[in-house]
Amino acid sequence: MEQRSFLTFRLPPTTNRLTLKLFDISGRMIREIATPAGKSEIKIPLKGINPGIYFLQLGEESKKFLIVK
Repeated sequence: MEQRSFLTFRLPPTTNRLTLKLFDISGRMIREIATPAGKSEIKIPLKGINPGIYFLQLGEESKKFLIVK
């Protein structure tokens, strides 16, 4: 059976379109997801992403997190 792994973010609804970017520890962008205005949930598929430390940028804000599989 295939495992379905997602990183899910819940956001307050916004009237603006948001772009979410996922970077690996070396600064290489590995995912970019654009969300339509008014979207309150973002799901990032983790298939093909190795365990490690990643940085998430949503709009102008950045966060660091660890993916453990």
